[in-house]
Amino acid sequence: MTQELDRIGQKFIDRKIAVRVVQLRYKAKKGNLPFDLTAKYLIKIFPTNCKCPALGTEFNWFGEYNLVPTVDRIIPERGYTKGNVVWVSQLANLIMSSAHPSQVIQVGKFAEKIFKKAYPEMSED
Repeated sequence: MTQELDRIGQKFIDRKIAVRVVQLRYKAKKGNLPFDLTAKYLIKIFPTNCKCPALGTEFNWFGEYNLVPTVDRIIPERGYTKGNVVWVSQLANLIMSSAHPSQVIQVGKFAEKIFKKAYPEMSED
C-alpha cells in the first residue's frame, strides 16, 4: 500500500472515484459522448501503486493540482467507455489532451533540445 493510501484510506479513494463517475457521466451527456463507466470499473483500473502511468509521479488527491488523478479518454470520440479510459495525473492529461501522441513526442524533443541549450551544465549527455 502506498503512502497516499495509508494516509487517507481506500474507502476515501473509493468515494472520490464514485463522485468522479457522476462528473464524467454529466460531461459525457453534455458533450453527447458514449458513457458506460461504473465506480467498480474505475476502481478496478486505478493503478495499484497510486502512480501516474504516464509520468511515474505519485497521485495526490489533496495537494498539487498537477498530481490529482484524472480519467483520460484514449480515443476522445469514443467517449467515457470501458477500455477507452485510463487514470493519469492532471499534468499528463493536460499534456496529452490537445495533441496526437506524435505531436507530444515532437514537442518533448524540442523542449529537451532548448533545455540542453539553455542549461548545458544540467544536460545528461
